[in-house]
Amino acid sequence: MVVITPTTAELLSAAKACRVRNLYTPYGLPASCADSPMDEPLARPDVVHRCILAPERETEAPLVVATGRLDLGLGGEGYPGESVAQLRYFAVDADRRGLGLGRDLLDAFEREARARGLTRIWMEARTEVKEFYLRCGYADLGLGPNKWGVFPHRIMDKRLA
Repeated sequence: MVVITPTTAELLSAAKACRVRNLYTPYGLPASCADSPMDEPLARPDVVHRCILAPERETEAPLVVATGRLDLGLGGEGYPGESVAQLRYFAVDADRRGLGLGRDLLDAFEREARARGLTRIWMEARTEVKEFYLRCGYADLGLGPNKWGVFPHRIMDKRLA
């Protein structure tokens, strides 16, 4: 499957639907949890969207089966002097996990970050997916926030070579 940039409102809407399906609905949280002011406008120099479409739906209304967003230059006090990005809203449909889609999407974000001269990617990863990120070379830096009191996170990062 091919990692693409959602360049239309229709594709961004499909990516947001993937976020909701995977990150919020399973926990009984409202779709509004997936809303972010950094999604608009779609073309922003400080935000990178990527997604993967279901191949069986490429000619119909798009069905995004994996999605994520990279917010550029967000390092905070933990990364003084570094040019970093935060990985956000990273999701793969449950019935497509284990097929390499998450790895393909993560690799695409890492290539983009390197191409932009960034030195590190960090994230607040849900505890249940920590092992995936460890296998992909990310370090577990410790406990992160417990968002909405529903799911704890780990702070994870990776230095880009």
